[in-house]
Amino acid sequence: MELTVDRSVLLESLAKTQGIIDRRTTSQVLSNVLIEATSDGQLTITCTDYDVMWSGVIPAEVSHAGTTATNGKQLYEAVRNFVDGRVTIVLEDPWLRLRCGASQADFSVFPHEEFPRLQGEDDLETFKVSKAALREMLELTQFSISNDEARPALNGALFRVQKASDATGLNLTIVTTDGHRLSKVERQLEGIAYGQTPAEGIIHKKGVQELRRTLDGTDDMVDVGFVGNKEVLFRNDGGTLKVRQVDAKYPNYEKVIPTGSDHQVSIPRAPFLQGLRLSSSITGNKTSLVKLNFSEGRVQVVGTNPDLGEGKAEAPIEFQGDEVTIGFNSRYLMDITSVLKDDAFVMEFSDPGSQALVRNPGDSGVLFVVMPMRV
Repeated sequence: MELTVDRSVLLESLAKTQGIIDRRTTSQVLSNVLIEATSDGQLTITCTDYDVMWSGVIPAEVSHAGTTATNGKQLYEAVRNFVDGRVTIVLEDPWLRLRCGASQADFSVFPHEEFPRLQGEDDLETFKVSKAALREMLELTQFSISNDEARPALNGALFRVQKASDATGLNLTIVTTDGHRLSKVERQLEGIAYGQTPAEGIIHKKGVQELRRTLDGTDDMVDVGFVGNKEVLFRNDGGTLKVRQVDAKYPNYEKVIPTGSDHQVSIPRAPFLQGLRLSSSITGNKTSLVKLNFSEGRVQVVGTNPDLGEGKAEAPIEFQGDEVTIGFNSRYLMDITSVLKDDAFVMEFSDPGSQALVRNPGDSGVLFVVMPMRV
């Protein structure tokens, strides 16, 4: 194998492998990247941890086609420390030799026959999603994925695609919850057809993180396809990401979304978020509890720490009726208000013991549910 490739293009491709490569594994396969050069001028780089597989294709000047595998972390670091220019890659058994200007790096190789490949996806039916829309959907939901490994269904994001009710396209929904809060975003994909509807799968947390990494390229659209009920595939910018679905049933999240409430309050986002930050700086990580005191004309955000003191802030609202005090995890509320874009949001609640619904008035496809804490 012998080829020459642009150093910046190679570095960008290798960078997308770094979150997937498992550096602590005892399996040598998982710490390597597969390198395949073909006579038609393409260089393919593939990595996997068996849960996530990424494969990217970049242009190269290929003198001799060939395939090998080598340590992905070391390869990335070498290319990152080369000066800008062209990188020549030569397989001279038992070494993979890289040259760039006056610099050279040699790596031992791994038997490429043992490396997993993407298979059977060329004819997979896919549907298109705007990259900007998918990036926004992940931003609005990723923070409420659970870290509790005892509940595997909550360790990922539910991806669901259905035909739109008016049959003119698709509805794509992403839901995440950790049992204490829930995030849901729905987007209509107009004029898009997909024969496998309805389809859904749970994309585990690492898969969501790696998907976000792949959305930094220049393509406007992402191709998405469900590989049976086992994997979900995403294609864009010459790369393919395949993520294993979590083998679990997602809970019936609709049950925790309130369908009615006694109070609907419009809250200015910026001063409320500032109040949360002030209060949480006092409470710290000890309890993360903040109290929201709703009274006529205002909401007061209060954080108390018996060892440090108390922080208070308030924002003007339209509220009538008896004063209501509800306790919440400040971090949960900050996560939500940090990703909302409108100047104000709506919080719906009934009493201190019931969950609160947070909506973005300018976007009916976005909602959040937060469970209360005991005051």
